[in-house]
Amino acid sequence: MFTSASFNRDSFDQDDFSNTSFDGGQRNPPSPGGPLTPEVVSFLSPQELSEAARVYAECFSKSPWNELWTVQEAQQQIEAYLQSGADVIVVRDAGVITGIIVGMPLSSYSGKDDLAPFAGASTDYYYIADFAVDPGMQGRGVGKGLMAALDRLAWASGVDAIITRTRSDNTAALNLFRRSGFQDKGVYEAATGGITSERTVLEKISQ
Repeated sequence: MFTSASFNRDSFDQDDFSNTSFDGGQRNPPSPGGPLTPEVVSFLSPQELSEAARVYAECFSKSPWNELWTVQEAQQQIEAYLQSGADVIVVRDAGVITGIIVGMPLSSYSGKDDLAPFAGASTDYYYIADFAVDPGMQGRGVGKGLMAALDRLAWASGVDAIITRTRSDNTAALNLFRRSGFQDKGVYEAATGGITSERTVLEKISQ
Protein backbone atom coordinates (compact mmCIF):
# COMPACT_ATOMS: atom_id res chain seq x y z
CA MET A 1 0.00 0.00 0.00
CA PHE A 2 1.15 3.50 -0.72
CA THR A 3 1.63 5.33 2.56
CA SER A 4 3.80 8.35 1.82
CA ALA A 5 2.12 11.74 1.57
CA SER A 6 1.39 12.53 -2.05
CA PHE A 7 -0.48 15.27 -3.82
CA ASN A 8 -1.56 16.36 -7.25
CA ARG A 9 0.11 19.60 -8.38
CA ASP A 10 0.33 19.56 -12.14
CA SER A 11 2.97 21.59 -13.98
CA PHE A 12 2.97 21.44 -17.73
CA ASP A 13 2.40 23.36 -20.92
CA GLN A 14 -0.62 23.20 -23.19
CA ASP A 15 0.91 22.30 -26.55
CA ASP A 16 0.26 19.13 -28.53
CA PHE A 17 2.67 16.22 -28.32
CA SER A 18 1.90 14.65 -31.68
CA ASN A 19 5.27 12.90 -32.02
CA THR A 20 4.94 11.04 -28.74
CA SER A 21 5.06 7.25 -28.73
CA PHE A 22 4.50 5.07 -25.65
CA ASP A 23 7.10 2.37 -25.41
CA GLY A 24 5.41 0.18 -22.80
CA GLY A 25 8.27 0.56 -20.34
CA GLN A 26 11.32 0.01 -22.53
CA ARG A 27 14.02 2.58 -21.91
CA ASN A 28 14.63 4.60 -25.03
CA PRO A 29 16.26 7.99 -24.30
CA PRO A 30 15.60 10.49 -27.10
CA SER A 31 18.43 11.91 -29.11
CA PRO A 32 18.97 15.70 -29.13
CA GLY A 33 16.27 17.30 -31.22
CA GLY A 34 14.40 14.00 -31.61
CA PRO A 35 10.95 13.02 -30.32
CA LEU A 36 10.44 12.89 -26.56
CA THR A 37 9.23 9.41 -25.57
CA PRO A 38 7.45 8.77 -22.25
CA GLU A 39 8.80 5.65 -20.53
CA VAL A 40 7.61 3.66 -17.53
CA VAL A 41 10.32 3.23 -14.90
CA SER A 42 10.55 1.11 -11.76
CA PHE A 43 14.06 2.22 -10.84
CA LEU A 44 16.05 5.44 -11.17
CA SER A 45 19.80 5.76 -10.63
CA PRO A 46 21.04 8.40 -8.16
CA GLN A 47 21.72 10.74 -11.09
CA GLU A 48 18.25 10.17 -12.53
CA LEU A 49 16.64 10.71 -9.13
CA SER A 50 18.52 13.99 -8.86
CA GLU A 51 17.28 15.06 -12.31
CA ALA A 52 13.67 14.17 -11.52
CA ALA A 53 13.85 15.82 -8.09
CA ARG A 54 15.20 19.05 -9.60
CA VAL A 55 12.27 19.17 -12.01
CA TYR A 56 9.81 18.47 -9.19
CA ALA A 57 11.22 21.07 -6.81
CA GLU A 58 11.58 23.76 -9.47
CA CYS A 59 8.02 23.28 -10.71
CA PHE A 60 6.30 23.46 -7.36
CA SER A 61 8.35 26.37 -6.03
CA LYS A 62 6.95 28.58 -8.79
CA SER A 63 3.52 30.19 -9.29
CA PRO A 64 0.77 29.17 -8.85
CA TRP A 65 2.05 26.61 -6.32
CA ASN A 66 4.75 28.60 -4.48
CA GLU A 67 5.38 25.55 -2.28
CA LEU A 68 8.37 24.98 -0.04
CA TRP A 69 10.30 22.06 -1.56
CA THR A 70 14.00 21.28 -1.44
CA VAL A 71 15.56 18.95 -4.01
CA GLN A 72 16.25 16.47 -1.20
CA GLU A 73 12.59 16.45 -0.14
CA ALA A 74 11.49 16.03 -3.75
CA GLN A 75 13.89 13.12 -4.17
CA GLN A 76 12.45 11.43 -1.07
CA GLN A 77 8.95 11.86 -2.48
CA ILE A 78 9.89 10.27 -5.82
CA GLU A 79 11.74 7.43 -4.07
CA ALA A 80 8.60 6.78 -1.99
CA TYR A 81 6.53 6.54 -5.16
CA LEU A 82 8.95 4.03 -6.69
CA GLN A 83 9.16 1.94 -3.53
CA SER A 84 5.37 1.85 -3.21
CA GLY A 85 4.94 0.33 -6.66
CA ALA A 86 3.20 3.39 -8.08
CA ASP A 87 3.28 3.88 -11.85
CA VAL A 88 6.04 6.37 -12.66
CA ILE A 89 6.54 7.68 -16.20
CA VAL A 90 9.32 10.05 -17.22
CA VAL A 91 10.35 11.95 -20.33
CA ARG A 92 13.97 12.66 -21.22
CA ASP A 93 15.52 15.29 -23.44
CA ALA A 94 19.01 14.39 -24.63
CA GLY A 95 19.06 11.69 -21.95
CA VAL A 96 18.13 14.04 -19.07
CA ILE A 97 14.80 13.69 -17.24
CA THR A 98 12.64 16.73 -17.92
CA GLY A 99 9.19 15.52 -16.92
CA ILE A 100 7.51 13.04 -14.58
CA ILE A 101 3.97 11.81 -13.93
CA VAL A 102 2.82 9.41 -11.22
CA GLY A 103 -0.36 7.36 -10.89
CA MET A 104 -1.78 4.49 -8.84
CA PRO A 105 -5.05 2.77 -7.97
CA LEU A 106 -7.03 5.17 -5.78
CA SER A 107 -7.36 2.39 -3.20
CA SER A 108 -3.56 2.51 -2.72
CA TYR A 109 -3.43 6.27 -2.15
CA SER A 110 -2.99 7.34 1.47
CA GLY A 111 -5.05 10.50 0.90
CA LYS A 112 -8.01 8.73 -0.69
CA ASP A 113 -10.35 9.91 2.07
CA ASP A 114 -9.98 13.48 0.74
CA LEU A 115 -11.46 12.33 -2.57
CA ALA A 116 -14.16 10.05 -1.12
CA PRO A 117 -16.91 12.72 -1.33
CA PHE A 118 -16.27 12.98 -5.08
CA ALA A 119 -15.72 9.31 -5.96
CA GLY A 120 -18.51 6.81 -6.59
CA ALA A 121 -18.50 4.09 -3.94
CA SER A 122 -18.88 1.29 -6.49
CA THR A 123 -16.42 2.73 -9.03
CA ASP A 124 -12.89 1.35 -9.44
CA TYR A 125 -10.69 4.46 -9.76
CA TYR A 126 -7.15 5.17 -10.91
CA TYR A 127 -5.57 8.29 -9.38
CA ILE A 128 -3.17 10.73 -11.07
CA ALA A 129 -1.05 11.71 -8.08
CA ASP A 130 1.74 13.99 -9.34
CA PHE A 131 2.73 15.67 -12.57
CA ALA A 132 5.73 17.95 -13.18
CA VAL A 133 7.59 19.25 -16.24
CA ASP A 134 10.81 21.26 -16.38
CA PRO A 135 9.78 24.92 -16.84
CA GLY A 136 12.40 25.17 -19.58
CA MET A 137 10.55 22.53 -21.62
CA GLN A 138 7.34 24.48 -21.95
CA GLY A 139 6.11 24.81 -25.49
CA ARG A 140 7.05 21.24 -26.46
CA GLY A 141 3.89 19.46 -25.31
CA VAL A 142 5.63 17.35 -22.68
CA GLY A 143 2.71 17.55 -20.24
CA LYS A 144 0.15 16.33 -22.72
CA GLY A 145 2.41 13.49 -23.79
CA LEU A 146 2.98 12.32 -20.23
CA MET A 147 -0.72 12.41 -19.45
CA ALA A 148 -1.58 10.46 -22.61
CA ALA A 149 0.93 7.76 -21.62
CA LEU A 150 -0.45 7.44 -18.09
CA ASP A 151 -3.98 7.48 -19.48
CA ARG A 152 -3.20 4.38 -21.55
CA LEU A 153 -1.61 2.67 -18.58
CA ALA A 154 -4.60 3.42 -16.36
CA TRP A 155 -7.18 2.03 -18.79
CA ALA A 156 -5.04 -1.04 -19.40
CA SER A 157 -5.30 -1.83 -15.69
CA GLY A 158 -9.06 -2.28 -16.07
CA VAL A 159 -10.34 0.61 -13.94
CA ASP A 160 -13.74 2.22 -14.44
CA ALA A 161 -12.57 5.82 -14.16
CA ILE A 162 -9.58 8.10 -13.62
CA ILE A 163 -9.69 10.77 -10.92
CA THR A 164 -7.31 13.63 -10.17
CA ARG A 165 -7.14 17.03 -8.51
CA THR A 166 -5.30 20.25 -9.07
CA ARG A 167 -5.29 23.81 -7.78
CA SER A 168 -8.38 25.69 -8.87
CA ASP A 169 -6.19 28.56 -10.10
CA ASN A 170 -4.03 26.26 -12.25
CA THR A 171 -5.71 27.22 -15.51
CA ALA A 172 -3.27 25.33 -17.75
CA ALA A 173 -3.81 22.07 -15.88
CA LEU A 174 -7.59 22.46 -15.76
CA ASN A 175 -7.76 23.21 -19.48
CA LEU A 176 -5.61 20.20 -20.36
CA PHE A 177 -7.63 17.82 -18.19
CA ARG A 178 -10.91 19.11 -19.58
CA ARG A 179 -9.71 18.83 -23.18
CA SER A 180 -8.65 15.28 -22.38
CA GLY A 181 -12.16 14.28 -21.34
CA PHE A 182 -12.15 15.03 -17.62
CA GLN A 183 -15.18 16.65 -15.99
CA ASP A 184 -15.25 18.73 -12.83
CA LYS A 185 -16.58 16.93 -9.74
CA GLY A 186 -16.23 19.62 -7.08
CA VAL A 187 -13.78 21.65 -4.99
CA TYR A 188 -12.26 21.52 -1.52
CA GLU A 189 -9.32 23.04 0.38
CA ALA A 190 -6.03 21.22 1.01
CA ALA A 191 -2.55 22.03 2.32
CA THR A 192 0.51 21.05 0.28
CA GLY A 193 4.11 22.12 0.74
CA GLY A 194 3.08 24.56 3.45
CA ILE A 195 0.46 26.24 1.23
CA THR A 196 -3.33 25.93 1.61
CA SER A 197 -5.36 26.34 -1.57
CA GLU A 198 -8.62 25.35 -3.22
CA ARG A 199 -8.44 22.14 -5.28
CA THR A 200 -10.67 21.11 -8.16
CA VAL A 201 -11.39 17.38 -8.45
CA LEU A 202 -11.83 16.00 -11.97
CA GLU A 203 -12.97 12.62 -13.25
CA LYS A 204 -12.92 10.74 -16.56
CA ILE A 205 -15.20 7.74 -17.03
CA SER A 206 -14.21 4.78 -19.19
CA GLN A 207 -15.98 4.82 -22.57
